[in-house]
Amino acid sequence: MGMIKDAWYAAKEILRLSADLKLAGQEHRAELSALFSRISETLETIYGKLKQDIYPAASGILLDNFAQDLFTRLQLLVGDEKAGEVSRLLKCAGKLEKLFHEITNGKIGFADLQQLEEASGKFKVGSILIQ
Repeated sequence: MGMIKDAWYAAKEILRLSADLKLAGQEHRAELSALFSRISETLETIYGKLKQDIYPAASGILLDNFAQDLFTRLQLLVGDEKAGEVSRLLKCAGKLEKLFHEITNGKIGFADLQQLEEASGKFKVGSILIQ
């Protein structure tokens, strides 16, 4: 469940940082808000495809790109260490394939996948909170 928990903890950390992020300038907040929304949508897409036993390859690539963008945008506001931590949690390189195999082999059930949907919701809330 590595990717599921990592995405959930990344989203939780974004919510925890939202008060600090709200102190950024309007343009920076708008960019972060849009990024959080795209991350939310991507996590929701991954969740939906995995529920249907479909491997969401393109979504994994998107999420990795968003993780790098997130690092770049966060590092000025919260520092390299915290930005790197959140970015590393969100990156799914290798983790998505492993998760897919765990689901198809029955090691992870669809109830466990709901944490991905929760992570998606947390990023959506983060997007709204920093506007």
